[in-house]
Amino acid sequence: MRQLFIPYKNTLHYSLSNFISDDQDFVSKILKTLDSSNFIGIHIYSEDAVGKTHILNALCNHFSDMKKNISYIPLKNYKELINYVEDNLTHLDFVFIDDIECIFSKKEWELSLIKIYNLVKDNNKKIIFSSNNISRDYDNIFFDDLRSRISSLHTFEIPIKNEKSKIQILKKYIERNHFNISDKIVDYLMKYHDRSIRYSIKILNDLNNFSLSNKTRVNLKNISKILESLA
Repeated sequence: MRQLFIPYKNTLHYSLSNFISDDQDFVSKILKTLDSSNFIGIHIYSEDAVGKTHILNALCNHFSDMKKNISYIPLKNYKELINYVEDNLTHLDFVFIDDIECIFSKKEWELSLIKIYNLVKDNNKKIIFSSNNISRDYDNIFFDDLRSRISSLHTFEIPIKNEKSKIQILKKYIERNHFNISDKIVDYLMKYHDRSIRYSIKILNDLNNFSLSNKTRVNLKNISKILESLA
């Protein structure tokens, strides 16, 4: 089990400069909001797999380089975390909490988020939440107090509608995970298959597993037959 508040370790492949979004000013808008005293923090949301974890880690790296004290809490792994909130968070400047929808309806965890929010606010620090499309998961929140606190944050939706942005994300996914797959496969998937990022990443993972099992590189010459075998 891991402590909830642990020192953040720089994750080098996440940076603000290589974050992909349809809005070129997206990052600067977030930084400007976090620099404002008008907001306790922000809530970043989007469909699955378009860069929420990237932007949170990139912001962690950015503020860590500025010698700020940071905690990053990945709630997708909440079962591996110790759910204990200390009463004093004055040593932290920023608290980043990723994938908050993973603990909706889990009462003890919801109460912990409420407590963290209150402590951050009382100490004039900043809190950053991320989640999937919040309107889809709102009904799963048990405590109205948590719902109201999430609603109080300045919201940012990651804009990924442009096909060029989706292709960039998927090609970076292949590169980052060292898949033995030609990046031209991404263009093929965008042309002939469901264009959602989530579906495309599932297909890329399936193709990579096939590549590893069969010790072959996936390319445009064999992609059709491989996809037929995986169907």
